Amino acid sequence: MSVRARLSLLTTGALLASALITTAALPPQVASATSITPVTAAGAESPATSAEEVDWYPTTSLGGPIRACYKASCDWYYRTSYGDELLWSHNAYNEFGNLWYYVDNGFTRGWIYCGNVTAGC
Repeated sequence: MSVRARLSLLTTGALLASALITTAALPPQVASATSITPVTAAGAESPATSAEEVDWYPTTSLGGPIRACYKASCDWYYRTSYGDELLWSHNAYNEFGNLWYYVDNGFTRGWIYCGNVTAGC
């Protein structure tokens, strides 16, 4: 099984598990409304949902944080180490002209600055 296929299965399982946890804790009328709409940080431009096919490309971390959005001022989810294997699906430029990649390290998804990955600027 390819890395992409394993990652897809892992991600799908995690999304299903988190949906079950989220909807189990809410009343039915609230759970149905909140489980449909994904919530993202401002400026995060979420990638396609799990129902859509997304192409992921390999890259390697040079060290740096995975952030909630594509700005250095955004909260960070995880700090990568030099040599960590990542997959990226798309990229974006912020208002300062900096290129950021939307990455997945197998358990965290978010944005990483182009200078922190081998995919480059």
